[in-house]
Amino acid sequence: MSVPRFLYHCAPVCVRDAIAAEGLHAPWGVVYASGESNGALGFMAFRLMTHAHGTEEIEFNGEKVAFPKMVQHGEVDVWTIDTTLSGLDWEPGTDHNPMVFTGSSWVAAGAVPPEALVECHTYAPLET
Repeated sequence: MSVPRFLYHCAPVCVRDAIAAEGLHAPWGVVYASGESNGALGFMAFRLMTHAHGTEEIEFNGEKVAFPKMVQHGEVDVWTIDTTLSGLDWEPGTDHNPMVFTGSSWVAAGAVPPEALVECHTYAPLET
């Protein structure tokens, strides 16, 4: 299977500026992408609309414990990756469950440099 010229990565809006300046850096060492923009949005939007921004201290069973501080965003970004500018070896991925994800999945070890991010579209599926 040949690698598409363009792949798509969905990310929360809270990291937009960092991605634009530094590129896509996955904390686990690989970048996941979809062969279709609607696939990236459909698979990841539900995960990214609400996610943790650090921790907060709460009381649980009489003790103070660190608990993820959940933040809801009204928007998510879908970044277009030009694979010819990424400098990465993209391979078919198996990270997306075909029961809920109908697009093609791709993965590459490393980081996508900012010059390979050729577009960013913001979607606001929730009323804020």
